Amino acid sequence: MGFSLAKASAQLGAEVTIIYSLVKETIEKKGVRKIPVTSAEEMLNKSLKYFRKCDVLIMAAAVSDYKAVLQF
Repeated sequence: MGFSLAKASAQLGAEVTIIYSLVKETIEKKGVRKIPVTSAEEMLNKSLKYFRKCDVLIMAAAVSDYKAVLQF
């Protein structure tokens, strides 16, 4: 869904930044910046970085990472 929203926005003339992980989809459109990430934490950090500079934010990801907490 995120790539479809990015493509449609770019077709309407928007400057788009898409932050994504683990997808087979690709997008090759002028005005689209692609930011690949490998974890939910990295996606959060990149989103916070680029969110400060945007006029509109559309979030369409269902992201989760699990980290074990070691207790002794």
